[in-house]
Amino acid sequence: MFSNFEKIQNIFNKGVFGGSCILSGPKGSSKLECANLFVKNNIEKSDIARNVYIIKPQKIVKKNKIREKEISIKQVREAVFFMNLKTQKDQKKICLIKKSEKLNLQSQNALLKSIEEPKKNSIFFLITENEKRLLPTIRSRSVLVKFGLKDPRIVKKQLRQASYSDEEIEKVVLLSWGKSGGAKRLIKNKAKVRELEREWSFLKDLLASPIYKKINLLKKKSDDIIKFAEVLDLWIVLLTAGLEKKYCEKFKNFSFDFKADLNQKQFLNLLNSLLILRNKIKYSNASAKLALETAFLI
Repeated sequence: MFSNFEKIQNIFNKGVFGGSCILSGPKGSSKLECANLFVKNNIEKSDIARNVYIIKPQKIVKKNKIREKEISIKQVREAVFFMNLKTQKDQKKICLIKKSEKLNLQSQNALLKSIEEPKKNSIFFLITENEKRLLPTIRSRSVLVKFGLKDPRIVKKQLRQASYSDEEIEKVVLLSWGKSGGAKRLIKNKAKVRELEREWSFLKDLLASPIYKKINLLKKKSDDIIKFAEVLDLWIVLLTAGLEKKYCEKFKNFSFDFKADLNQKQFLNLLNSLLILRNKIKYSNASAKLALETAFLI
């Protein structure tokens, strides 16, 4: 994260920012932490309310499903109006757009003009898991900073420096595979760790179960659709960890008690199915139960 922060800060200091910066990478890869560090480093605490604006998708519950609405053109226009207000003594102004892949076409076009004709000392941070969902014209006029997952050994080393026990570190590094930001948040939340451990046990039991039992287990899981997207993210992380433990020499010594009798092709097929399912759950009204059964009945 710090290397990316330094990169952003250096570009801004040289005055070559094109009005926006795209921070792109998987969930938990410290994108938001990097943007927040930039805010903290460039704007006085007493000025944050006047000089920082945040846009994020609004959440709604519909038919027992939590959905995130698209970021509307109204939200973008309000942000642009805020960014155009004058500041005292040429202070910096920053707009953080969380989950910017949720900007609809009208919103992106409304934002484009501000990016093409940026105000002095103003910057839009577009934080996203997939920059390709943004218009090519926005991408071409923005600085792209990519965030990736870290080697678990690096995350462990960072947490040891914060004086956490080895047992705590092993758990959270496993449950936030390669996500340094996620590991740092998780180690402070024991209730969340217990919840994720239950999901870990469920996934291992599920993979080891006969078909008839899998169907019953999956029905219970898909009925609780409100938390289902988050559960899918965890399963994808755990399956990735299991795959790398079994087939990647780099992680042979990493503690991961995973006994699913799957070959490499089955692992990859299941992972791909879950990734497709996660996108369907997030962006459509797909049947979670049917898609789950299709993915796991291997």
